[in-house]
Amino acid sequence: MMCTTDDIGCELARLVETLNSWDWNAFWSTVVATLFGAAISGFLAWLLFRGDRAARYNESLDNALQRFVEAVGKHLDELIKYKLDQIKITQSTAAVVHAIFQPITFALNIAANHVAMLARGKDEPIAIALRESISRIEQERIDTQMAALSQVTATIAEWRSGRWTREQTANELGALPGSLLNPTEQESPTINPDPEDP
Repeated sequence: MMCTTDDIGCELARLVETLNSWDWNAFWSTVVATLFGAAISGFLAWLLFRGDRAARYNESLDNALQRFVEAVGKHLDELIKYKLDQIKITQSTAAVVHAIFQPITFALNIAANHVAMLARGKDEPIAIALRESISRIEQERIDTQMAALSQVTATIAEWRSGRWTREQTANELGALPGSLLNPTEQESPTINPDPEDP
């Protein structure tokens, strides 16, 4: 309907006709566009959340590892102080005090357990190897503990900096402290001679 510029009645009739007519094509295209936009925005939100979750995990694991390394530093300080105190008390040489055992502190064990608690997926074997290495290191003499704990922190640093793979890290932690012991310090298996050997 075409209206002249000065016919208000015609303009009102045209407006009513426009409001009463329903454009199904426009309606369905709007619905499809809205659903498509919602799907795309939902997918993008999922990607961002997934990336954010991985970043939060890495941050919490890094924080736990940092607390573990700080606990190692404090424990090493305590070991050095204990060793020096024993030398003063006993008037012994460092070689005599070398044979002294000093248990790992609770703080260090708790920090290792915290790392194991947070680790997920591919990081879990490293956390288990870390906790087990601390248990083995605890059974060693002071000098061996000091060397092994220093190696533990160096191993963690190599892993988190990306220079070592997870497998290398788990293997290195799994070998401690045995890889640091002198052959004379390592326990040698008892060999029972076979009575029938000549």
